[in-house]
Amino acid sequence: MRDYLSALKARDPEKRVPTVPTEPTKAPSVGFVGRDRTPFPEPKPPGPVSSESRFRSMGFRSLLDEERYEERAAILEYEAGWPRGWAEYFARQIVNGPPGDFSPVRWQQALDGALMFADEWVHKAIAAGWTPQDVFGLHPTHPAARLDHRGVGWLLGDGSRVVALDAKGADIKTPPGGHSRFLRRIQ
Repeated sequence: MRDYLSALKARDPEKRVPTVPTEPTKAPSVGFVGRDRTPFPEPKPPGPVSSESRFRSMGFRSLLDEERYEERAAILEYEAGWPRGWAEYFARQIVNGPPGDFSPVRWQQALDGALMFADEWVHKAIAAGWTPQDVFGLHPTHPAARLDHRGVGWLLGDGSRVVALDAKGADIKTPPGGHSRFLRRIQ
């Protein structure tokens, strides 16, 4: 048997049988340690963030949020044909998520209604002299509770639909078959 192994080693010196290391090798350092091999401190859990302050600031939490905002605004401007101011106003609300006292479920319903309005009525609203606040405005501290400060787009989350729109307001048909009139705040 030894002769076979020696013949093999002699035949191809590159493919030699590995020798057993004399001392254990150290694995590369992985884990939560710094360059000086001291452990990093435990991460602190984030503190509570007020949804009111998040809504008021209308700022971006990260570069990713800013990129999402720019992408959404560009889609609304170039693909849907919205004016840039309208596109930026609505994109900022979409990216910032549920404002103030909106639950995520209620916000999604309101967003669905606003998107439904946008598909059919935004260009007509622009032509009639409406502003982004008339369509997508919300109360700064109590956006879900203050219906009197909501734009018409946010009132359609329950399945209501706009059936007519003019410079003074919009006629809304509610799911049970009722009708109501949304009046613009003309400055």
